[in-house]
Amino acid sequence: METFWLICYDISDPKRLYRVAKALKPFGVRVQKSVFECWLTSADLKTVLERMDEIIDPKTDSVRCYPLCKSCRYLARTQGLTECKEPQKTFII
Repeated sequence: METFWLICYDISDPKRLYRVAKALKPFGVRVQKSVFECWLTSADLKTVLERMDEIIDPKTDSVRCYPLCKSCRYLARTQGLTECKEPQKTFII
């Protein structure tokens, strides 16, 4: 079962910042410079967190993952330069 996750990060080094964004890209949609929206299984979330552990410096960087229930997700509102995109799973056959 998948859960909708909002993943936000603040990374102090530009190289690590790029690596974090690159690592998250297969899992969701980048909706702001340091924010991704992702539908993740528990296994996917574990993989994401393991990748973040490999990339970030816990003394200077932070990654936050917030689960949103379906009701909360659909109550979200956006303004300004935004386009709501549903994160898509990629299947390779």
